[in-house]
Amino acid sequence: MASPPTTQSHLLVLLVQCLVLCHYAVLGMDAPCYHDTANLTGLGVRALIITTSHDKLGDENCSSCKPTGVYGEEFTTPYYKFLDAGCSVTLMSIRGGKIPVDPTYNSTLIRSRSDKRFWQDPVAQQKASHTMAISDPAADFRMYDIVFMAGGWGAAWDLGTSIELGEKISRVFANETQFLGSVCHGALGLILAKKKGWFASGQWNAVYGRHRQAD
Repeated sequence: MASPPTTQSHLLVLLVQCLVLCHYAVLGMDAPCYHDTANLTGLGVRALIITTSHDKLGDENCSSCKPTGVYGEEFTTPYYKFLDAGCSVTLMSIRGGKIPVDPTYNSTLIRSRSDKRFWQDPVAQQKASHTMAISDPAADFRMYDIVFMAGGWGAAWDLGTSIELGEKISRVFANETQFLGSVCHGALGLILAKKKGWFASGQWNAVYGRHRQAD
């Protein structure tokens, strides 16, 4: 989905603000720029937030592992940052269904403003309980102006191992009209992503890590 240059500059500012907010949020604090939000109302800007589906600190068949999931603030903060800017916001997860929220970091003592807002927002909770799987044929990342990957310990198990996510993030990375962002463990979603090589062979090289010149 292509956006005009002026809109793209606003999207870039919004994405940077979102990253700053998330890093304040993990400390249970609200960033000073929380109220300074770009106004994209009426421009048809669409944002996609991707989260983990993994809900335990261990393999799926572990019966004694502690529960985990997405770090709450790392998806509630971008959700409201994008929403308040006038974007249409979609939540997706690796397997679809309900997004697991890590209970360890959901303490009322360290909840950020976005967390408190989320737990009082039935619309947002409905979205988070019925997400589309990123492997679903209808999960077309090309429809979005912003694609953002949230973190949390759960992401360490499934964001970096999802072939479907890697393929779709590769297409976003190659599209200069889209904005791609992540916070903390959300960057693991880049592990299987690739980008078009700069070399004559046209070899695809990994986005994440070192690039090797084609022979």
